[in-house]
Amino acid sequence: MKRNARRALFYILLLFFAAAVFFTIFYVYGWSFDFSSLNLRQAGGIFIKANPLAVKVEVNGKTYEHKPVIFNQGFFLSGLPAGLYAVKVIRDGYGFWQKELAVESGLVTAATKIALFPSAAEALLLADGVDDFWLMNESVLTKKGNDLFFTDSSGRNPAFP
Repeated sequence: MKRNARRALFYILLLFFAAAVFFTIFYVYGWSFDFSSLNLRQAGGIFIKANPLAVKVEVNGKTYEHKPVIFNQGFFLSGLPAGLYAVKVIRDGYGFWQKELAVESGLVTAATKIALFPSAAEALLLADGVDDFWLMNESVLTKKGNDLFFTDSSGRNPAFP
């Protein structure tokens, strides 16, 4: 290959690389081309993290199912134009959480402290005069004065049958 051909190939590949970098940065910052209006727009997103993890997220009436994996504990929906979105987090056998979230261009709106509680939860009177308590999975640790009491979901202390 002659020197001029190599030089032309180099500049063509350099131009291709520069265009690829430009469009990658453009995309990473949330910019996209709207083919319906033939305009550029910067999109936003919504991030939802709920407990329990496997939930259905409803955004403006459209339902998305989230199945968590090891490193992906939350639900992320990107490419949303700026505006208000009615968000509802649902799981069978649990109550629901709903809120209207504002999405801004180029930003992600996060709702991370969402707790869904069982819809058929039973009230359990542990003891009178409890100073403090801590929930641990299916058990409760209570503090009364200087004493600590451990109670399982049946209301009994498993250490003392």
